[in-house]
Amino acid sequence: MRFGFCIDNFSDIEIQTWSQAIKENTSPSTSPNVENCIIGRPIFSSQLPLLDNSNRKQVYIGKNCHKLSSILKLQYPIKNGIITNMGDMDEILRYIFIEELKCDPSKHPLLISIKGDSGGDNRKPLLELLFNRFNIPVISILGQFVLIRTQLSVKNGIIISIGDSSTEILPFISELEITASRKRIPIGGSHITTFLKDQLKSYTSGIDLDAQSGKNMVKQIKELHAEISFGDTPLNDDDKMQHYITSDEQEISFPSNLLTKCCEVLFNPALMGLDSTLSLQSQLLTTINSYPENIRSQLSQNIILCGGTAQLPGLSERLIKELKDINIIFPKDEDQHSQAGNLAWMGGAKISLNNTCQWFRKKS
Repeated sequence: MRFGFCIDNFSDIEIQTWSQAIKENTSPSTSPNVENCIIGRPIFSSQLPLLDNSNRKQVYIGKNCHKLSSILKLQYPIKNGIITNMGDMDEILRYIFIEELKCDPSKHPLLISIKGDSGGDNRKPLLELLFNRFNIPVISILGQFVLIRTQLSVKNGIIISIGDSSTEILPFISELEITASRKRIPIGGSHITTFLKDQLKSYTSGIDLDAQSGKNMVKQIKELHAEISFGDTPLNDDDKMQHYITSDEQEISFPSNLLTKCCEVLFNPALMGLDSTLSLQSQLLTTINSYPENIRSQLSQNIILCGGTAQLPGLSERLIKELKDINIIFPKDEDQHSQAGNLAWMGGAKISLNNTCQWFRKKS
């Protein structure tokens, strides 16, 4: 289950939680703050004296983990969109409610956003946790794609959600999701990070990129500098160098073209030993062509990109270059790249502000 939270006291708090990050803010109408969905515990209790009394804890969450990654065992309680550790999820939610939002969750209705294909087995323990542990008064459940369509007010089209571990392609007609045509590609942002990590090893002598701190560094480099090539710049042009200062103030330099090469795994999965037919453009074209001609144009002219990896610069331009007769739509008056990761958030905000949810209580 990939899910999000919109906590609403008549439109005042929203949270969304994904595999790698938590989005939260005390006002749904504003952009969310982002917190890493990660939990860390000291590897050895003897290492706790290394911290002063004010920082000494048994559990560290989010950005606090990265500062101490060398002495913590780090875990992500959500993998591939599925909650794998409800105890850790309890800790993270408590941190969000109390430390970040400073609110009493028992006084706020809660909107949960889930993927359309999420199973009920994972949903039930989450609801039990929210009702029993946090005493949420009422909860509403909506699909992620419903929130996205609500934000963009589109009746026919295709949603492409590019997350950390996978990509989903879902067509919808007359606002109804055609789940039989849903495609899941096992390629996402983490694959781009892994490819970049392997390429950088030749330029980072003395830095263990396979350690958690090294992986975090590569991910940050990707998020800050990676982009998708859509012009005529050759990918093998390694004359220009990119410079990066590590957290311990070491400078590393590497060919800047690695920052575009790594993104090619979306369009050429064979780079990672995967089937070439799993490329984003091939799967999208197959989806469009599976419909009669009178439907194809409606779908191809309303392509919606969402998810954290969809924020990579150049993605929409590259898709248009690959398939030509398609149109990517974005929220009006919004920066297309930064908002690609927030479409579900904005849709949830619109629904919560209008109070159009159907709520249910614990006894139901």
